[in-house]
Amino acid sequence: MSITTCSITIINQSNSPKRFLLFQDVPKPKNGPTGNVFWNVYQASPKIESGDDSKTRFEMDSQFFAIYGTASANDIGNVRVYTSNSKRVKLGPDGSVVALTADEKEEYPKWNDAFDKDKKTAAEGGFSIVTDDKFKFPNKNNIYIGVGAKDPDNPTSVIPIQTYAAEPSLNSQLFPHLKYYICTGEFKPGIIVDRSTIGNSLKVDFTGAQVTDAFFTVNANGQYTDERGINKRNGIKWEVAQPGNA
Repeated sequence: MSITTCSITIINQSNSPKRFLLFQDVPKPKNGPTGNVFWNVYQASPKIESGDDSKTRFEMDSQFFAIYGTASANDIGNVRVYTSNSKRVKLGPDGSVVALTADEKEEYPKWNDAFDKDKKTAAEGGFSIVTDDKFKFPNKNNIYIGVGAKDPDNPTSVIPIQTYAAEPSLNSQLFPHLKYYICTGEFKPGIIVDRSTIGNSLKVDFTGAQVTDAFFTVNANGQYTDERGINKRNGIKWEVAQPGNA
């Protein structure tokens, strides 16, 4: 399958140091869980000082992964999901179907390759995660499943970008795409963030773009601007929006 690579560069001219966060805009799964579906931080920049040459660059691509892993909370209550295992997926039509089963005693998941062999989903732009009835909910090991994307700093690592607590007997379709939100904050990759608590953020959509490299400046008013009109020329769609209303 062909791979689309894209990047977002942010120049910080806000007159204050900022740490930028990148989220992937993944719609809620179809036939998803009864519980919450969570938004995970995908990438976090270093603290960027303000200045004409002070910038950070996020790099992404169109490779996506089915994942399972565990979640734990830190001292201040932030919950972080860690990927235990991942499987690269193809998006539909003829998309991947990935099946999970669980050890009934330990309640820990594993891929069910015998079930999903040669299975495909017709869901346009999506793939499926299927769980069998061996899962228990809630799970004593705090198992999460969902979508992941490559860690740009470690190509052997996959970062959770959308997750939910594993439940039995689900056949969910997930639809990752090359749309992103950028905001500021002090979170690490994999941490769950309530998208309704995030204010106005930069939304970047690479769908149909001729060149998939975006450039923005954030000014002293906290406003994002199209750096020298590059994004308009490249066919990149962007706006300032509230993720909670997306």
